[in-house]
Amino acid sequence: MDLMELLIVLQKEKSKCQSWFIVIQLRKKKTSSLQRAKEFKSQVQIIQKIAPQMKILWRISIVEENPGQMATLFSGKFGDDVPNLDAAHKRFKQIQQMGIQLHGIHFHCGSAVQGSSSFGKTIDLAQDYGVVRYRRGFPTGNIHENAIKALKRTENDPLGYEVIAEPGRHFSANSCSLLFRILTKRIKHGRLCYHVNESLYHSFNSILMDGISFENLNDQFYSVLNSDESQNSQISDQSNVSIFGMTCDGADVIANNITVPTDMNVGDWLCMQGMGSYTIGPKSTFNGMKSTTKVYQWSGQLEQQSQSQPQIAISQFF
Repeated sequence: MDLMELLIVLQKEKSKCQSWFIVIQLRKKKTSSLQRAKEFKSQVQIIQKIAPQMKILWRISIVEENPGQMATLFSGKFGDDVPNLDAAHKRFKQIQQMGIQLHGIHFHCGSAVQGSSSFGKTIDLAQDYGVVRYRRGFPTGNIHENAIKALKRTENDPLGYEVIAEPGRHFSANSCSLLFRILTKRIKHGRLCYHVNESLYHSFNSILMDGISFENLNDQFYSVLNSDESQNSQISDQSNVSIFGMTCDGADVIANNITVPTDMNVGDWLCMQGMGSYTIGPKSTFNGMKSTTKVYQWSGQLEQQSQSQPQIAISQFF
């Protein structure tokens, strides 16, 4: 469906409800500056023709000051390049002259471990527009101080702001836990190592693609569930180990240095929480790995197992 068809559909749907808010995001090909300007003008003209009352959120691209701190950058692929405020004001005037209602600024800061400098830059740029919509970059736990500091600038601004956020990771990460099993246990270079039935090519893909790290975590696991006793018990003793993925790739290392309960055995399970975001999305069948089985949990009593079961170490991630 192209932009014109989409706008016609939205026009029809709008008549069915009194209040609505839909954001359309247009992808752009890599072209020259002149061609980009022509494409921008043509897309805006379509909106003006089909739905002149529609308000536009302008997606911009702001270069990150410290790109090395970002797990994933988006400024090189999406958004109009805005090198400075003068360039933004020039484009804004072009939109106004075409009779289009520019409602606000939309940007994607990318995935940041230490926060993004784009937050503050975009808040400054959006002062003339009223709406700031930013995507991603929200951690699972506490919001980074860079984002909080930037948003505080809007608190007492006389023009007022409407902030639209998409903290998907913030909501979804803790919706899933990952259970995986110990396949082998051995000593290598004097260090205890566990090989497990998981991998960087599967549920731990977030280590490669999203900057997540399990290294040097000393408080990852907080209790042990022994199915024979059907109850959790506190961990009394822990050991520092390495956890390797199941593939033949030498780089398939989940953690070189992580603390787990002492005396875990082959067949025991490890449970990682906070595994609901950017984990099994790009899963692979490399080396014959099978897809992770999804099990949906509900509140209520669990039936006790009469058969003896291995213990499960339960972790808290993020």
